[in-house]
Amino acid sequence: MKNKEDFKVTKQIILARLLGALIPLILFAIYLFVNNIFSDFMYYAVYGVKTFTNNIPYINLIVFENVVIKILAILMPICIIVMYIKSIVLEIKSQEQKNLFIIFAYSVAGFIVCFPISDGVHFTIAIVPTMLGLMYMICNFILDKYKKERYSKIITNIKEYLETVVKFYILCIFIIAPLMIFAYIMDANKYKKLNHFKYINTPSNLVDYVKTIDEYIQKEESVGNIVYILDAEAAISMIPLDRYNKDYDMFLVGNLGADGEEGQIEKLKNMEENVILLIKNENILRNWQNPEKVRNYIINNWVKTDEIESFDVYMKGI
Repeated sequence: MKNKEDFKVTKQIILARLLGALIPLILFAIYLFVNNIFSDFMYYAVYGVKTFTNNIPYINLIVFENVVIKILAILMPICIIVMYIKSIVLEIKSQEQKNLFIIFAYSVAGFIVCFPISDGVHFTIAIVPTMLGLMYMICNFILDKYKKERYSKIITNIKEYLETVVKFYILCIFIIAPLMIFAYIMDANKYKKLNHFKYINTPSNLVDYVKTIDEYIQKEESVGNIVYILDAEAAISMIPLDRYNKDYDMFLVGNLGADGEEGQIEKLKNMEENVILLIKNENILRNWQNPEKVRNYIINNWVKTDEIESFDVYMKGI
């Protein structure tokens, strides 16, 4: 800002952007208060962050993932550093540098998604802006070379080749996509056995698995018992029953609110004797984020009474 006019323009831009950001925030706040869930939002989404203690080191991407992820895991941080140098260290002068700075900012913000759980899924989501930045720099490099006479023929050949490849892929998409959609529609009509899973491609063994567990839950509830599944996959069985059990339907460390596993153990201590808990059998692979403290408390203080599919059944000791 060099003068008053610059200040006025800048002020208007800032106010417009603040207003754009405040509208959805205000609407979200109204939603929380109207539904009387503001305290729950703070308990889980704000105060509960400190209980999210699980992590996968970034080095695991380079050591344990497939070759493509390994290469990208090395290349992407380098790309961010190069964008930082080209857009900030060398000072922003050209339009290209300004554009690169914007992509750099989004790349840094996006890359945060990769932490603290640096696995393949989080990584591939996190690197989208960085990949765009890499392509932007490559395109600018090619265009710069194109301006030089001796490279023009090579660049032209590459350009024509890439255009041919893109056209071929677009043609394949227009031919294959409708066939895939048609095949899905014809196949999806078979999947109607589970409530709320209509038209979702569900393997028959999963359908039988969910039905067995749901029938067990309904049977126990018919005699006055309350059944909770304490596992990451609990929602698969609860959705067909139209049930929502808050903490238990995605039972993972970091999802349990401000009091973490200790808070869940206190809740279990105060539960009625007609409560039945289902936890994964010792021989079944558990989610790596499974709350093991809670699991151990149940095993040591409750009584195993039965088994159903992949779960052990526990009731309070009498």
